[in-house]
Amino acid sequence: MNPKTKEMFLIRCSGKAVCTPSDRTAIERSEIGIIHRLGIICLALVVLGVASNGYADVIGNWEDSTGDGWIDWVSGVSIAVADPSHNAEYIFGETVGATLGSNSLKVVKDGMGASYGQCLAISLSSAQRADFLANNVFAIDYSVAAGTTGGWNEIYQIYMNGPGAGWTEVGGSTPVSHYDFWDGSAERTTTIEIDYTTFRDALSASPDYIQIIFSLNSGSGQTDFYFDNAKFVKPLKAYEPSPSDGETDVSLIPTLSWMPGRMVQDANGHELYFGTDYNDVYDANTSTAGIYMGVTTDASYQVTTVLDGYADYYWRVDEVNDGNEWKGDVWQFTTANSGALTFNKCNVKAGKVQGHDYFRASGTFSSFYPDLNDIGQFDVNIVSADGNVIYAETNNFDVCDVADQIFKYKYKIPRGGEGAITSLKLNFNKRTFVIKAKDVNLTGLACPLRLDITLGDYLMSGEASETVVNGARRIIPTRLMRTYEDTLVVTKAKVRDRSKPYADSLYVRGDVAVEDINDSEPNLVDEDVVVTWGSQTFTIPAGGFTYKSGNLYKCKNIPVAGALMSANINLDKCTFIINARYAELSATSGDVDFGLSFASFDETEEVTVP
Repeated sequence: MNPKTKEMFLIRCSGKAVCTPSDRTAIERSEIGIIHRLGIICLALVVLGVASNGYADVIGNWEDSTGDGWIDWVSGVSIAVADPSHNAEYIFGETVGATLGSNSLKVVKDGMGASYGQCLAISLSSAQRADFLANNVFAIDYSVAAGTTGGWNEIYQIYMNGPGAGWTEVGGSTPVSHYDFWDGSAERTTTIEIDYTTFRDALSASPDYIQIIFSLNSGSGQTDFYFDNAKFVKPLKAYEPSPSDGETDVSLIPTLSWMPGRMVQDANGHELYFGTDYNDVYDANTSTAGIYMGVTTDASYQVTTVLDGYADYYWRVDEVNDGNEWKGDVWQFTTANSGALTFNKCNVKAGKVQGHDYFRASGTFSSFYPDLNDIGQFDVNIVSADGNVIYAETNNFDVCDVADQIFKYKYKIPRGGEGAITSLKLNFNKRTFVIKAKDVNLTGLACPLRLDITLGDYLMSGEASETVVNGARRIIPTRLMRTYEDTLVVTKAKVRDRSKPYADSLYVRGDVAVEDINDSEPNLVDEDVVVTWGSQTFTIPAGGFTYKSGNLYKCKNIPVAGALMSANINLDKCTFIINARYAELSATSGDVDFGLSFASFDETEEVTVP
């Protein structure tokens, strides 16, 4: 076989009506220029238009013996009067390969004169540019005349280029299409369909140029290529599946949908195959029981059998039209082994006695376990923002407690008994849940909290933010941090800025939770208590506080450097009030750091003063 002579058929989109010498220089210096120096024939077209209905306007027909707007890239004139010095012929009025109308374009690659090859370009309308972006297949009919001698020619490779995507091979194979010749070989036509979805999706928004390159090879003197009916279209096969190919965490009762192929018949045009093995689905036909799901008119299919959790499934859609069939790709997805919980409401209350707290939540879940008969128990975890499990409980799941796809669990805490989950309701029809727990220890619970409900080995999980827990106006009780983590929360700060010296006052109220605390420690009677306001500190000395019952400490009108101080600090209820009078405050508005320090407790929070 003779060495292959590479030529390039370039379709370029730059928005210019003609190619200037500066354009040629830029191209020759680019990757295309490298191809030119190998001896390339190019067609260039700038894609500028708007989409139609999947049967886009034809961008290359050459029916009226003109260039259809195509120009010679080198000379900048119509290919109808292409500069013959370049020795590449563009011949109109051909009947070979005429698939749309009566004529086609003939490209003869023999005798290239210039090192940069012979190029053609077209400037498309705005409608045609959007056609490219709205569709995902470039189609062109490629033909050869009847053969009298041996040899071959072929479309070898196809590339596209555009901003954001760069040079991308879109042909899918090498060669893309090939013809062999022999004495008596017939005229032949192939419709080349190039799916450019990946390339299109990688393009920058509103791309100002798009290039498509055809690399043409030939041998033994077979120099003639015929082209017709170039356009942007939708695929013949079903495409854009949902769930997408390779998708995970798919519902156990998914709806399968896809975009229909462009030639599918209106009624009963989609044959669906579904199973758990790739090869079985790929090889199946309409006689394959258990995999062939039947035919549908709509481009969707509702799976009615609840699928296994965390399992792989495969499916295929063949498009049909009056005996013609376009076999689809095999797509795969993996079902979820968990379902998302979404909170509608969540209430958390700290008990009067630590460890006797209240929790209630309600909402929805996205999917449910496939077979309730397989479940022997349910587990509930309430998890804090730091990832620690604050409360956990396991109970038996009795399928006898399920009626009309509603599971109800109830428990009455005996007098003096430990706190527990008192009710759990799971409605598998409406996919709703309600859970209550009383007298449970929620110490350490902070937002966003997470609720996990596990049925057998199937997990349903979701988070509740600060705005959901106890509503937008109430925070999760700081008291839950007692013995767990030092916490300071300011709920109100007020400053009175007097014009007279040492006449300002400060009032701060909020919550305080101490980690290192027991019945006797810390004892604020024996501790210095330091209040920080911006850059100022006010120290209430040891002995300034008196002890009241229930871990309540009070002081009133204690003179300290810079102010007269009064305070209430309740280490059981986790509340505090600080009042400073006759002060000269350096910060009276804006964002100010407020701090409280005693024993091992030392916390600061930024507050905003109007």
